[in-house]
Formats: sequence, structure tokens, C-alpha cells
Amino acid sequence: MFLEIIDQLNEPKIVVAAATPCAAKPYPLDTCLVSGEKLDEMGKPFEIGYEGQQIQFCCKNCAPEFAKDPAKYLSKLK
Repeated sequence: MFLEIIDQLNEPKIVVAAATPCAAKPYPLDTCLVSGEKLDEMGKPFEIGYEGQQIQFCCKNCAPEFAKDPAKYLSKLK
């Protein structure tokens, strides 16, 4: 999966599409990057690739929040 952020009228939109798996850095956490919920508690994690980094969310509803400010959430990975 990959994520493309489109900024139209200052409203980030997410386009998610199936793609050939890419060589991304593995996601190091066992919690959702946005909500902090433990992964797998709501089913299979929703997964995207962003700038060479695998990102996992507890559900697909967290992806739009990530798209609003990726840098805020990516800082949690450091």
C-alpha cells in the first residue's frame, strides 16, 4: 500500500492504492502511530508506506489524521 497526500483547498486528502511491496523501513512500534491503541486490537492493522517508512494504524480512520501533519506523527518514531 502507499499513501499520497493531496492538498486541495487546504484539506488533506488521502489516496490509498494497492502496489507492489516496496523496500520500506519496518514499523518499529506495537501501537498505532496516531491513536496510540495497541495494533491488532481492532483487527489487522491498516498499513501504508510514507517516504520509505512503513506506517501502521489501528484502523483506516487514523490515516486522514496522519495526513494532516505527518511530521508530528513521524517524530514518534525517533
